[in-house]
Amino acid sequence: MARRPRRRHRPKTISGTAVTGQKGVNLIEQVVLDMESSWTPTGALEVGIDGYIELFDPATRKPLGLTLAAQKQGRLGNRQRFVISGANRRMSSTGWPAVCP
Repeated sequence: MARRPRRRHRPKTISGTAVTGQKGVNLIEQVVLDMESSWTPTGALEVGIDGYIELFDPATRKPLGLTLAAQKQGRLGNRQRFVISGANRRMSSTGWPAVCP
């Protein structure tokens, strides 16, 4: 039985797109935690929704019964932003929520 030739392995790399995408997810988590709410990311292979936000009352820390689906968008200059699915609102590092035009 003949052996298959060995494949040449390339060194492990990470693309700029992957880094930017992860920074976007990290921004979402930071903003949501600053709101005293909960962020649950979806799996890496998930397409579309990047995670879910469960809103809590910051004063009482009780759940408000609202869960929002979030999807990050690309980079705009030095600012990242993300969209809350089903709502015409965007969240950014400058505050929550900012109404979209």
